[in-house]
Amino acid sequence: MARATTPLTNTKIKNAKSKDKDYKLFDGGGLFLLITKRGTKLWRLKYKQDLANGINPSEDKKQKIVTKKKEEINNLNTFKLIVLERLEKQKDDISQSHYKRTFNGFINDVFPIIGDIPIDEVTAKHIINILQIMNDRDANSSARKVYHSINTTFKYAVANARAKRNPAGDIAVSEILGKEKKKHYK
Repeated sequence: MARATTPLTNTKIKNAKSKDKDYKLFDGGGLFLLITKRGTKLWRLKYKQDLANGINPSEDKKQKIVTKKKEEINNLNTFKLIVLERLEKQKDDISQSHYKRTFNGFINDVFPIIGDIPIDEVTAKHIINILQIMNDRDANSSARKVYHSINTTFKYAVANARAKRNPAGDIAVSEILGKEKKKHYK
């Protein structure tokens, strides 16, 4: 059983003087003050418990930093942000009405489902779900346009090294939406 350690006081710390050898004053919980033979006072933390559990605190901290950076990158690489980036770059090359129609399609049908998902985590199943929802409300023509916009966004993302692959390319739209019905006007 570990013996009880009384916390260090300011007086004990100030009165700690250098000796012939380095020595430690324990504060409890693995925290101690190392007084060197030159008189330097350094706070240190023993992490023996973590090592006994197979956790190296230094490696654990590095892993947490890497994980946090990956999360930050993923937050900057969401499907929605890439769509907005692509549309902004194309804004001058397409008509205002086409831009507005495309943007509204994303706002109404796509962003609520996959907007906040990192682009590399969007799957063909997500896209099929969007198309089926639109098809169920008889928006077949709009669903085809939205599919085309999603596919174009993924092509843009892959070309600019923002996505590893294009899951929209795996989808046979006619299998989900049926054969396109052409309207003949008189």
